[in-house]
Amino acid sequence: MSSFVKLDWLDPYKAFASRLQLSRHAMRLSFDEAFRAYLRCHELLKQELWVNCPVDPAEWLLAEATGESPELIEPGQIQDFHYEAQVEDALADHQASSVLLFVDDALQSLARGLLRKEHKTLDGYGPRYEDVRDRSKPVALSTLLRAATNTIRHLSEWDDPKFPFPYPVAGHCKESACQVCRAIPNIDVIQRTFGIGIHERLRDVVSMRVLIKVDNRLGSDPGPSYENFENALIAAAYEVASRAGDVATERFKESILTISRQS
Repeated sequence: MSSFVKLDWLDPYKAFASRLQLSRHAMRLSFDEAFRAYLRCHELLKQELWVNCPVDPAEWLLAEATGESPELIEPGQIQDFHYEAQVEDALADHQASSVLLFVDDALQSLARGLLRKEHKTLDGYGPRYEDVRDRSKPVALSTLLRAATNTIRHLSEWDDPKFPFPYPVAGHCKESACQVCRAIPNIDVIQRTFGIGIHERLRDVVSMRVLIKVDNRLGSDPGPSYENFENALIAAAYEVASRAGDVATERFKESILTISRQS
């Protein structure tokens, strides 16, 4: 619970802009730590490849270059790199999850505030990402965020032995209260976006994968940036406002410019 009492109800524009501004520092910290943990994980996995090698990788490369004998690694120096990599991988997903839950909620709140029930009839909004099964039907950011956050919330249910597998086809029944019917569209989005086979159970959250896909700067220069990720969120929010009409679009632009000047 926040230490600060909310006395006034804000209109959707001000509420969205305020949430971005107040949470920007915290979300940037989580975003950056997610990528640091991700990179640490991969460095540990690289080191794990050398566990059965009797010499330190750096010493081996130096010895190869100089022709000298490499220094042997003592057995006690070999750590459990695989376990440490798993810990860092989990940390990356935990930090990424907090970012995704925040942006999904902010975007959904704006859509409900501007479009009311109509936002549920939309195919999605925001930047589009390739569907590996059908490139003619890219996945919208809002759709990907909703599927990813539902994965965070319900993964243990989907991995339960009682949950049908192979997964049924989306829309196999029309019962709104059916747990499987609600889950399958989300599972389908994750499979289509990340190329997960229909024969594979979904057993891990995909939070870090989503962060990497939306940011799209891992391995490039400059590297990952929360500002770049936030721009994708703002682009999706702008599309929501544009569907609500010209007045909504102008008010949204005005609110975003306000926080940009204050940040």
